[in-house]
Order: sequence, then structure tokens, then C-alpha cells
Amino acid sequence: MNHPSVKPSTVETIRWNSGSNLSDNTFQLYGKQDTVEEQSQLIFLEKGTLSNLTVKLTSEPGIGNSRKFTVRLNGVDTSLDVIIADNATSGSNNIDQVQVNELDCISLVHTSTNNEGLILPSVGISGLKFKQI
Repeated sequence: MNHPSVKPSTVETIRWNSGSNLSDNTFQLYGKQDTVEEQSQLIFLEKGTLSNLTVKLTSEPGIGNSRKFTVRLNGVDTSLDVIIADNATSGSNNIDQVQVNELDCISLVHTSTNNEGLILPSVGISGLKFKQI
């Protein structure tokens, strides 16, 4: 009896590390940041789901300040984001998911409140799960 082959589902982790103090309105790479999104995008060769965005900072934003990390899909913000405020140094979004198709591009953008345009004394380390479907 012949059985159709079943492609197993794969889960991978995508990682970013700013590599230096975070700048406002920058796209994250591994080991650096860039102000040009196209130079920071990751391309997908398989259809899948992005989830579980987790971010850790080396120092807190400070009272009244926050940092936001947003996954962008093909140049557009998604609901998969993490906001870290006040004295917190980490955050996660385990609720929202983003569907990606073959040849879609994603990026991770960092923005801040009350610090616009400044270089912020913290390194951002981020991770995101990709499940191939």
C-alpha cells in the first residue's frame, strides 16, 4: 500500500541582536542595525507562521519611556509586536501570529517614546518562532 509522503512541520528560531546601543527607528539585524528596511529584510522560501516574539534589553527604558519592536511583513507593520516600558527589561507576544508565504519579506523595527532620534543605552536581543506549514 502506497502512502503519500508527508512533509514534517519544522520550527525554527529567527534571532536579532542590535550589536550596539539601540537607535530610534532602526531595523534590526544580527550584530547591527540599519535605517533602510530593504537592507534588513529576511526572505522566506517556505510558507509558515511567525509567533512568539520575545525581546530582552540590557537596560530598562526608564519611567515614562518605552521601546516597541514590531515585525513588519512586506514593508507593513503587523500586530506581532512587543512594548517594553518603564523599568521592564523584557517582553513577549505569545498571542499574535503572522502568516508568511514563499518570497515574503519580514523585518523587525525598533521605535521608542520620549527618546525620538536618540541613541539609547541598551542592546536589544530578540527572537521569533517560524513554523513551516
